Amino acid sequence: RGYSGALTEGLAGLEHEVACVENALAGLMCRGKLHTPTLTWILVSPMNYTRLFLGGPLGTDAKNIASGTLVKLDFADPNSPEEPLESWVLGSQQVPIGTMRPTHYTLVYRRPQHTPDHLRHLQELTYHLTFMYFNVPGAVRYPAPLQNAKKLLQLVR
Repeated sequence: RGYSGALTEGLAGLEHEVACVENALAGLMCRGKLHTPTLTWILVSPMNYTRLFLGGPLGTDAKNIASGTLVKLDFADPNSPEEPLESWVLGSQQVPIGTMRPTHYTLVYRRPQHTPDHLRHLQELTYHLTFMYFNVPGAVRYPAPLQNAKKLLQLVR
């Protein structure tokens, strides 16, 4: 499974990345046998202005959503409107002060096609991966593989 930050090139840049990863996985051998792993690619959008609240109207008794709250969205791919993309926002952190910003996830590539049950497991895995970042004892906003890549990029610069 691949987690990727939002691309400025859009899905056209993603097609090149996916093709490179598939080429690298094409000849993968495991214990002397050819192995073809499934490939799932999820775009993670940090620039998300969605806010979710519990309770009354905004400004009264409205509270932040609980950690682990997932809201499924309807999102159409502009390149193929007949095939909608699976999209959801996930609030992974508990924020005691201020407003919690959920992270937007879009499942943009999957091979082979998966069942709805697989999507639920993928969403649960994504939530659990927000607790796996080594620098923070609780949940972070992004899954650990993406957070680790971000940290490595900062160290290399």
